[in-house]
Amino acid sequence: MDNHDLTTLLDILGPQMTAEQAMLIFQQGQESVVFSLLALSKQLFKRQVASPAGIDPSAPSGQTPPT
Repeated sequence: MDNHDLTTLLDILGPQMTAEQAMLIFQQGQESVVFSLLALSKQLFKRQVASPAGIDPSAPSGQTPPT
């Protein structure tokens, strides 16, 4: 997998990824699937660390309890 492929994969990973895009990653082979899963896992971990448990980062500030 070259740098162009990696950049393309990173561009489509995330909540906006479609089933069609996921199939394209799958068709690129095992290395692309493993890379994508690891990248998504890292994104999820960063979100969990960045926001304390029980607080929805997408909630409007007026609905977020004061700390």
